[in-house]
This record gives sequence, structure tokens and C-alpha cells, in this order.
Amino acid sequence: MHGLQIVFPLRRSLDSPAGPAGTVTATVSSPNTDPVADNNSSTTPVNTVHNGVDLAATIAAPGRLTPGVSVPVQWSLTNRGQADATAVSAVFTAPQGAAFTHNSGQCISSHDNHTAICSLGDVAAGSTVSPDLQITFSILSNITQRSVGRAALIAVGRPADGSPPTTARNGNYDSFTARAGDPIADLRVGATPASGAVGATVTTFFFVGSEGPSSTPYTIGFTLPTGTEVLSVDDICAPDSARSYRCVPIFDAAPGGPAFFGTLSLLITAPTVGTDGQFTVTGTAQDPNPANNTVPIEITVTTG
Repeated sequence: MHGLQIVFPLRRSLDSPAGPAGTVTATVSSPNTDPVADNNSSTTPVNTVHNGVDLAATIAAPGRLTPGVSVPVQWSLTNRGQADATAVSAVFTAPQGAAFTHNSGQCISSHDNHTAICSLGDVAAGSTVSPDLQITFSILSNITQRSVGRAALIAVGRPADGSPPTTARNGNYDSFTARAGDPIADLRVGATPASGAVGATVTTFFFVGSEGPSSTPYTIGFTLPTGTEVLSVDDICAPDSARSYRCVPIFDAAPGGPAFFGTLSLLITAPTVGTDGQFTVTGTAQDPNPANNTVPIEITVTTG
């Protein structure tokens, strides 16, 4: 007796329900006379089963971001399987130099905001969730490189009790490359006025701050008003010419606070001090408000 095994696949329709799917009949025939013809055909039932949980994640790239600026990201999570998923979480991961933040108690974040894990509960078969859970993404204010790294959304969960195992597919992961745009920093400089008689030493205090959003290297320059001479100034300052100085701080100007405090002591040498003295701050980042980058050095001469 000789036999032949033939294997052929059946493709299940994507949205077909689980359960009986009909029958398959196989028939063999021959041009010769078959003495037992009643075993030349066989029919077997076909049943389909649930394909389990199939979680799919999508997250949209936000485009180039100004360092220090946060933007909301569009994301969603879909259960493409035929079994309900339970204990579903969305896991957001950011590269070094970037961060994910959120507005909800559904999420917990790592101390550096590189990871945020958000609990979504149960996700029914065939449903998509994109809850009122605002996830924001940012590139840190001091980042200088253009390509920061890959950020990702990972969908995790498990089948509801009594369901078949989870279907493993690559769709539970989506990512994008975080890219930085040009840094922008609104620098400002200020100074205190001073007064004294001719021959007196007066001190003016000057400071630099930044409204950001990006960090930036910067320099401070100042020109002495006529009728004065420098007695002392901070060590980071050196003369550029006979009556002008340039100061180079060690640290960048970070957004949200004062970046530098300095002290300039002057000797009043004339009964009138000019209005031509000033402090100026200049950064390497684009400055949207250059009007506050300069402030006059105000010295009033007193008598009596």
C-alpha cells in the first residue's frame, strides 16, 4: 500500500469570528475501477479560535523641537486581537537629552522623566484607546546636537482570564527619532545705579538672566561711562580696549533664573559722568527680544 500526504493552508479572514467555519472535503479518484469506492471521500469540520490579544501602539513624531520647549504628542493603542486585554499599560521611553511628561495620576515617571508608565486598565477586543491623557515630549534646554535619539511607545498587557495567549507581533512598539531645532534664548541684562562725589568709589551690580526656553553660552560686555575709571571687576572680565571690557562666564545661561551676578567698582574722576556707558549681553542662541540685551551704566555725581 502506497500513500501520499498533501498539506494545504487555510487562510482565515481577518475579521471572521471564532467558532465553526464550515467543512473541508477531500476526494480521490482514479480511471481504474475501485473495488471500495465509499472511502474515496472524507469530510472534516474546520473551527477557528481566538487569536488572543494583539496590542498595537502608534505615536506620531512631533517634528523638530526647540530645546526646552514641550509639545503634546499624538498617540493611541489598539487591541487588534479577538480577546479582551487586561492590565494594559502604555510605556513611553525617551532618549538621553529628552523627556516625557504627563498630566495624570494614571502615570508614574522615572526621576529623570526618561520613562513614563501609564495604566490604561482593560482594552476590549477590536477597540482603540487614546484617553484624555496628555503626554508631552521635550528636548532638554541644553541640548546642542540635532539628532537626539529614538523615543518610543510600547504597549503591554495580558489576556483576560480564560483567553488564549497573547499574539506576539512587532506592532506593540512604535518609535520616532527626536530631532532638535535651533536654540532660542531671551537673554536680559540689568544693573543698579550708583552715586557719589568726585573722587569717590562707587559700585554698580549687574546681572544676566534668561527667559529661555533654551540654554545658551553668552558673553557680557561693558563700556565705561566718561568721567570714570575701573577700580575692580569680576575675574571673568578683561579689557577689550581702553574703555571696554568683555566677560566670559563659565556656565551657560539656563532658562528661568539669574545666570550671573557681577560687581563693577568705579572711580568718579570728573564732575559730570557721561551717559555713554552700558552693559550688553550676547548669546549664541537666537534671541527673540534683543531690546533687553543692553542697559545703561547710571552714575550720578553728588555735591556737598
